[in-house]
Order: sequence, then C-alpha cells, then structure tokens
Amino acid sequence: MGLINPTKQYKRLVTFGCSFTTGFMLKNEGSWGQHLSERMGCEHINKGGSQSNTKMVTDLIAYCETRDMTDCCVGIQLSQPIRREFWDDKIYSYSTHPVEKIYGDYKGGSSKNFMDDNLPFYMSIWFDPNENILRTINSIVLMKSYLNSRNIDFIMFEGIHSIMDIPHTDDIKTDGTLSSLSVYLLNDTYKQSLLDDITFFNTLGDWFTAMESHPLHNTDINEYHPSMGVVKWWVDEMYNYIVNSYR
Repeated sequence: MGLINPTKQYKRLVTFGCSFTTGFMLKNEGSWGQHLSERMGCEHINKGGSQSNTKMVTDLIAYCETRDMTDCCVGIQLSQPIRREFWDDKIYSYSTHPVEKIYGDYKGGSSKNFMDDNLPFYMSIWFDPNENILRTINSIVLMKSYLNSRNIDFIMFEGIHSIMDIPHTDDIKTDGTLSSLSVYLLNDTYKQSLLDDITFFNTLGDWFTAMESHPLHNTDINEYHPSMGVVKWWVDEMYNYIVNSYR
C-alpha cells in the first residue's frame, strides 16, 4: 500500500525534513526519526536540515538514486510552505533562504545582499501564500509518486503549518486552460484528498500547531523546537497510526 509496514523488518529509515527532523539543539536524540526507527527496530539515517519543500524533493530523489534502498523506508516531514530555495551555481545545488530574513530579524551574515535591496520585488513573486501552498502541493505529489514508482514504503506529515491554512471553496471554475488548471490544486477538496491518503499522517494536523497546545511543550527548551517529551508523544501517535492502518 506504500505506507511503512510495522510487520516488515527494514534495514533503515531515512528521514527528510527541516530542523524539526534534525532534532535541532537536541540533535539526533531529539529527532522523531530516531525514535520511530527504535520502535521499528532498524537503523536511522537523518537527512534533515533547514530547507524548503521543493529542495526536499531534490534531496530525496538524489539520495534514493545514489543509494541501495532495498528494504529501506522513508519518513518525510514537510516544512513551512513559505520557505524558498535559490540556485547556487558555485555548488551546483539549491540553498534555502532563511524564513526569518523575510521578516527582518535574520542574524546570519553581516552584509545586505541583492534580495535585501529588492525585497518588494521578491515578496510579490516568492511569497504569495497561494503560490507557496501550490509549490508544497506539487512537492507532496512528486515525492509520493517517486517513492511509489520505486516501491519504497514511506510516511509523510506536515511539520510546520498546513496546506489547509488558506481556505478555498469547492466550486472554483476554470476555463480549462493550462494556467487556470493549477487553481484546481488549491481547491480544499483536492488538498484534503492529499492529507487523507493512507501514507499521510494527518490525525493531529501539522506538528507545529499540535505541539503548541500540548502540556509537554516548553518554549524554553530546544528554542521553540519540539522538546523530548513532545517528540516521543508525536512518534507514539504516528506509530499507532501506522499499526492501526494495517489492522
């Protein structure tokens, strides 16, 4: 069915995501992938980092195409739709533009760059909410389709914010042109169908929102990233979802 099988003995679980996946200050001990792999009895490879969902697609495919993925499974934590990547021709790779820089409180680097000097232009083409949701939708479809084509079992969930955060009606009309058809993907019915797929852990919504109301969440621990208690709670819920899906 594509979803990670709790009765199958995997060699390793490879996880992709942002700093919620790396474990941030808690490092691998604060990684949901580490705790999930322990429940599954397999090795964990942590490929998380501060990145956009589009870059995650590239990293996922590149990793799977250059490794033996026999008897391996994948976990994907989607990051904020607003995170954007840019091409760095010096390293032939994408880099992610820090979200904090958009709001003027990014402390990394000492000098302004071209984007700083032309922020109104970039805001209009890079940070439209609908366009960023659409990019995340495309990322979900691409990663899901790729893993299914390779017969790699996986689980996916929203880590920071949701594609449902910006509502759309179910009666969007288009004229059938290529440009207008993309509007269909922003329709609530289509978005919900992605989240309702069995390979998608959506029981609690996105992790960031869910943890904010959890009694174990402590903003003084791990700089607003999930604390150890929150990580274990989330993994327990996700593992129970996997087990129940096979009953």
